[in-house]
Amino acid sequence: MSKTFLDLGLNERYVKALSEKGIETPTKIQEQGIPAIIEGKNVVLHSQTGSGKTLAFVLPLLEKLDETKKDLQALIVAPTQELAMQIFQEVKDLTKDTPYEVEAFIGSGNIKRQLEKLKKVKPQLVVGTPRRIIELAESKLKMHHVQAVVFDEADRQILDRKSNEDYVQLERKMPGNCQFIFASATATPELMNRLSQKVSDPVFISVDEGIVKNKIEHLFIVGDRRQQIDQLRGMIRNLNISRGMVFVNNLERVKETVDKLNYHGVKAGALSSEQDKFQRADVMEKFSKGDLQILVATDVAARGIDIQNVTHVINLQLTDEKEGYLHRAGRTGRMGKEGTVISIITKHEINKLKKWAKAFEITLHEKQYQYGKIKDYEKEQSPQNRKPKPVYSKDKKQSAKK
Repeated sequence: MSKTFLDLGLNERYVKALSEKGIETPTKIQEQGIPAIIEGKNVVLHSQTGSGKTLAFVLPLLEKLDETKKDLQALIVAPTQELAMQIFQEVKDLTKDTPYEVEAFIGSGNIKRQLEKLKKVKPQLVVGTPRRIIELAESKLKMHHVQAVVFDEADRQILDRKSNEDYVQLERKMPGNCQFIFASATATPELMNRLSQKVSDPVFISVDEGIVKNKIEHLFIVGDRRQQIDQLRGMIRNLNISRGMVFVNNLERVKETVDKLNYHGVKAGALSSEQDKFQRADVMEKFSKGDLQILVATDVAARGIDIQNVTHVINLQLTDEKEGYLHRAGRTGRMGKEGTVISIITKHEINKLKKWAKAFEITLHEKQYQYGKIKDYEKEQSPQNRKPKPVYSKDKKQSAKK
């Protein structure tokens, strides 16, 4: 019998807030992670994108807050501004009927205003980006009462050389008895080894809920690279995609794809690392409202962004690493919903994609794109559907020459 949020030790006010958001039953990562974090253990949460990891660490942190203490007690560190603000919104939704002070401090915000705010408000929980937290900690943001710190997308914060420098600085600012929580959709041996060295007696909670394997259909189409954007456009119309994400590998391809789609009447927008926070927020809002049907992005721009109800993910270019495929696929099929991933590839990429599918135990289905429609490859290749080659007699050939 599945457990309820009350069974996991959560206060009724949080259960009510979850119910208002349409969340009634904990996911597997929440079911296992929440009690371990409430108990005060150092925890590593590993599960696929869209499995509910954010609530798995936010809920127990809120449960552990002491409203009588006006010091900073919990810190959540996210590698990107968008992810930090999404986590902060979750926190705000859950604490709207509580006395807790919660704040978000991200790099694009005015640091003078943030310092002024810290003179007036003493937050008990803070969500922020690493560099800004470090800057504020040099003066007004006091860390010596922090009881728990979360590093979301831990693989990015620890394994990336530049990001790791910020992580090390933050780690040193934590009190000796601080609880460490790491969350990641990727669990490489290198990351697990690093985390084992950084914290004492970590509890590794790894859950495979089959999101990518069972709830998402994985398709691929082999064709000529020069025709890929035309194929993409045809698929969007043929499948009536009103909420899809298209992934490419560089900024130039983002612009090219958006321009061509818009030219042909497809409402597409770009999510680019070159955009400032206002431009990115504007694109995200339009996509959320349905003013845009397609969001074109790179992995860097889209990683960590939680967009609900995306029905299709289309790879216009494959990533270099198999984990990238997993992150992209996780943009759809979130929280147990169904979704479709379509990879438009060349014949030289077939083996790479099949190798990844085997590693993740994914069932791939090959499709064919013909005359604006997507058809089953197997059916099209069956003997009864093959068009016979024209047969010419010598007489017909000779008459044709005449």
